[in-house]
Amino acid sequence: MKRILYTFLLVLSISAASAQKHTEKELFGTWVFPNKFYTIVFRPDHTMSMAKSVVPGVLIKYTTDFSKTPAPVTMDMDFKGKHAHLNAQVQFVNSNTIKWTVFRDPNAPAPRNAPPTNSSTIVLTRQKNK
Repeated sequence: MKRILYTFLLVLSISAASAQKHTEKELFGTWVFPNKFYTIVFRPDHTMSMAKSVVPGVLIKYTTDFSKTPAPVTMDMDFKGKHAHLNAQVQFVNSNTIKWTVFRDPNAPAPRNAPPTNSSTIVLTRQKNK
């Protein structure tokens, strides 16, 4: 019986050690939407921007908590004289692919043709350095 317990604990510890934890540092860089028209850039100074093609985007302050999976992301920005706060989450699929989910503000009116849920998820890929 002890042998089975030791074997079980060994397998459990090996699987826990092999489960890769991601860090905020791995998020830094440019991530591309599937349509390749939009990008999100995460920077080490806790700012990010979302941009269309070559048009620069709005600078957004963000915080993350990679002790959780998926990691929650809190974003704050000022846009056209108004302050906005958004919640999102990021989950690494692998080192070059993430699932990015943004949650709509429950107090804001839903955009036309919005999905019935309060969130939308998109898969982004890391832009390779040219």
